[in-house]
Amino acid sequence: MMKGRCVSSRARRNRRSVTMLGAVASLVVIGLVAALGVWKPRVVVPVVVAVTLCSSVILLILSRQWARRLISQVNRIRRQLDTDSGTGVTRQPSPTWKDHPQAKALVESRIFSQTFYERLSGKSFDSAHLAAAHYLTYYLQKLTPPNPFIDFHTFPQEIQDQIRRGQILPVLDCLGSQKSNSLGPAFFPSFVSSDPESPVSPLRQFLDRMDSSTLLPVPADSPLHGVTAQSYADTVTNQFQALFDEQRVNRPRLTRTWDHAGEAAWKETILSSPETLRPRVSVVMPVKNRPVLVRDAVASIREQSYDNWELLIVDDLSTDETPEVLAELANIDTRITVLTNTGSGVSAARNTGLATATGDYIAFLDSDNTWTPDYLELMIRGMLSQNIVWAYSGNRLVGNTPDDVQYMAYEGGIEDLLIRNHIDMNVMVISADLIRRAGGFDETIKRWVDFDLVMRLMTRSTPVLFPFIGCNYDHSMIQPDRITVKESSRWQGVVLAKNIFDWERDEAKERVPGRVSVILPAYENSQSTIDAVESILDNCGYDDIEVIVVDGGSTERHARRYIQYFSCRDNIRLVRLARNFYNSIGNNYGYFESSGEFLLFVDHKTRMRSGTIADLVNKLRDDSIAGVNPVILKRNDTIHSAGAVWVAPGTLPLQFLEGHPVEDARYSTDHTFAAASATGLLMRAVDFRALHGFDASYVSAMHDIDLTLRAAKLRPGGFRTVPSVAMAHLKGNQNSSDQQLVLDGRVFMEAWRNELPATDLDLFSTSTFEAVRVGPDSSLLKPEAPTAAVTLGRKAGSPRRWSIKNPADPGARGDEWGDTHFINSFAASLRQLDQEVVTLRHGAHASASGVLDDVSLVVRGLHRTVPIPGATNVLWIISHPDKVTADELAGFDLVYAASHAWAEWATKEYGIDVRPLLQATDATRFFYADSPASHTNDLVFVGGNFAKRNRKSVVDAVESGVRLKVYGPGWEGVVPSEMIGGPYIENDRLADVYRDARFVLADHWDLMAREGFIQNRIFDAVASGCRVISDDVKDLDKVFGEEVLVYRTPDDIRRFVEESITQDYGQAEARRREASQKVIDNHTFDARARRLVTDIEDWERRKKL
Repeated sequence: MMKGRCVSSRARRNRRSVTMLGAVASLVVIGLVAALGVWKPRVVVPVVVAVTLCSSVILLILSRQWARRLISQVNRIRRQLDTDSGTGVTRQPSPTWKDHPQAKALVESRIFSQTFYERLSGKSFDSAHLAAAHYLTYYLQKLTPPNPFIDFHTFPQEIQDQIRRGQILPVLDCLGSQKSNSLGPAFFPSFVSSDPESPVSPLRQFLDRMDSSTLLPVPADSPLHGVTAQSYADTVTNQFQALFDEQRVNRPRLTRTWDHAGEAAWKETILSSPETLRPRVSVVMPVKNRPVLVRDAVASIREQSYDNWELLIVDDLSTDETPEVLAELANIDTRITVLTNTGSGVSAARNTGLATATGDYIAFLDSDNTWTPDYLELMIRGMLSQNIVWAYSGNRLVGNTPDDVQYMAYEGGIEDLLIRNHIDMNVMVISADLIRRAGGFDETIKRWVDFDLVMRLMTRSTPVLFPFIGCNYDHSMIQPDRITVKESSRWQGVVLAKNIFDWERDEAKERVPGRVSVILPAYENSQSTIDAVESILDNCGYDDIEVIVVDGGSTERHARRYIQYFSCRDNIRLVRLARNFYNSIGNNYGYFESSGEFLLFVDHKTRMRSGTIADLVNKLRDDSIAGVNPVILKRNDTIHSAGAVWVAPGTLPLQFLEGHPVEDARYSTDHTFAAASATGLLMRAVDFRALHGFDASYVSAMHDIDLTLRAAKLRPGGFRTVPSVAMAHLKGNQNSSDQQLVLDGRVFMEAWRNELPATDLDLFSTSTFEAVRVGPDSSLLKPEAPTAAVTLGRKAGSPRRWSIKNPADPGARGDEWGDTHFINSFAASLRQLDQEVVTLRHGAHASASGVLDDVSLVVRGLHRTVPIPGATNVLWIISHPDKVTADELAGFDLVYAASHAWAEWATKEYGIDVRPLLQATDATRFFYADSPASHTNDLVFVGGNFAKRNRKSVVDAVESGVRLKVYGPGWEGVVPSEMIGGPYIENDRLADVYRDARFVLADHWDLMAREGFIQNRIFDAVASGCRVISDDVKDLDKVFGEEVLVYRTPDDIRRFVEESITQDYGQAEARRREASQKVIDNHTFDARARRLVTDIEDWERRKKL
């Protein structure tokens, strides 16, 4: 083993010192010997030569070390000179992007499209190698695909991480091994006719053979099935290029530098031209309570080199010494006129000035800004020389400190204004005729009033930018009386909505009868948006539906994914906006792009959970109803809203049944609500147009309540909730309590305080509960946006209410869990016994509605659930017995276990009565069928393949060589493809699948098998008249006898199948019928429900005693 060497700096210095001393000593010796050489030359000469050679070697070594030190010092100085000033970041020398080391490999892989990359980047290259090198250097890290067919987000996370580090080689390796999973919505390698033994990836083989008639390699159920690869590539490429073109309007409006030389040259040109006319300019200046600042503003006007002006100062009811200052200024200069307004705001003040103005041109200056001395001179002479009616100059913006200076001089049209305003009122001069035709200032708007005027002017004329600084603009945010400080930014949305949407013109648009237009505003969150769209289309149950996705200026990475997933789909329209507007404007945009009779509003967090859109449409066929809502669920599958209801005067509405189990939504049936939530709101397009859509005054909340209150005035039936339809809104389980909710609530209360609907506490009086108290909601207690809360209590004489705690996860994934099917069947059996039953998923077991429950039944899964105080608490352990402790058992009134052996052991071990209660079957689904089975398969297995679950039974069945069919996720590449029946099978079809095989294969966790916990699937299979092959489970034979065979080796499986073929059919059927009836008699959910109800009643009687 070699030892590493680490020489310290002190050791190196010591070594150099020794070397220097040796060299000096050698020179001394040479001198002494030379002095002695006079009298003994024969002896001394050889000594001198030897010493000289040694000294020379030592000096060479020493000089080399000195040279290294010198070079090191020089490099250190060069690095210091090459360091960015003030940042401490050293610019490391690097090769040019043209020499990228991975470019050759990317080009040779044939998956890189030079044409595609040139279109999306807006650049052109002389060769594919240069294009690939540029792509690898500047775009790969953004997960930008090398061709239209790849979506890097579908790659494993570790590959994505390497892509973000600029590594393409792992991608090429992954493509070579990726034979089954999709590479994006338009490419599935398993659907490419390729040589499986070829080292070349399916993608490359596909691209090499692709022509104009080649179809996309996608499954038959894909929305892109039947689309040619070339048309898809052309569409995606064109839209990618449009993204690049969009960058022009997103240029910065402010800069830190100014072209002073260019300004000087332009001024010289303008001022050197002959002056023929000097028309009058009316300057309008609104002011309120600014006695000091207004002096400077007026002084900058009086100092103008252009003298034919009038100044109209409009005092908007100042309450300080401002009026006296204005009177003083008017006495000094007769061109100054002081007007008094009514205190109605800046727009009204400016309109007062406009009404009094006598000039041919109008200019504006705010009382906290100043003009440069030649501003009016340059503007008027420039406009006259070019014969234009509207112009503006550059602006110098000074922030909170004198050094904080920026410049604004941006030239653009209406599409640029949609991003943000770039024309400031203080540097704008316009003909009096044009501004009066535009209508002056809108007095209903409190902020962005200049933006509103500019938008209206832009539709009539295009202004010209003059390249000089015309104003010193106070851009600080420290004056509390400034509009930009005291008024909300929401006014920008109000202005945009006013000027963008032409509701009157849209009245002539014909809409498709019966069509539903789903409107989904989106920003970033591409995967969530894709999931939302697919969830709606996969579960809509409606034929004529279109989806309008309004992308509100998402970054390139997300915008490209939208293009890849939504292009070339007839029922999806992707609308791209250059910036992010909030939902009110996004929804309104979507309306103008839609064509349906009905509008359904959702967002990227919406998921269909149950029911169909057809159910909503059918409810809205009643012309008296203004709109309908599904039940809106939270992320944890409890109710977020079953309608909007007022419970106290002068407050914001309450979400009906928020936090309750979804089963409680039935209490909203046929109730008329005055308002509704925007999530899942279905209403008629004709009503939406009549109301001019959502009010852009609301940023993130209350826009839906405002809209629906207005809509309820159109139709007396108001809004209805359809309990059979549920949509989840995945925004988390918390109430919206952020600052924006308060601001929107304040806007709402200002608009509706005197028109709020009447309170409706009767809605809370049901067969089970009633309102016992109404008080303020302490979690959202804001005076400007008051809210109320309702406390519910049990109603006397109501049926026993059970709350079953489901260990399954919420959402669609949890719907497929066996625990969910188990609990749904058991709940149905309890309801047949006149019990009221609600269910709660994992994460919602501690629901606030628990105070209404008589019985809390915990079906024990992986996680522990805390008992509910005041209820009868029941624990049913069907899995994970190793997680259960004596302390947990002691908290429950009744404890059951799905194992005779474990129940007996736990009773003895913990001294707590644990009763055996095995799993069961649903006799309405699983029962003996008289029709003979076809036995298409020898063996069928239902279950997924997961990393933490060892499915040894399946591996053994494959090895046995019998005809096996597997249903469940995760089996691709694990078992032969011909053995895979599908990723999921509906519970209603399970019995038929079981009967179609000679045997049903069952497996258990090792722990569950040892402790005697027999899985539910065996009960279902035997009840269906099927035989089962299972791994060994304790006491399995005592429950099922010979109808469940226990195997130990793959040979056992093969032998069982072979023997079943030779058995007497009649005898075998009789035995299966008998076994089925035994399960039906003893192991159904009906039997379990009767047992538990009896035990609960007995417990309650004993508890009273």
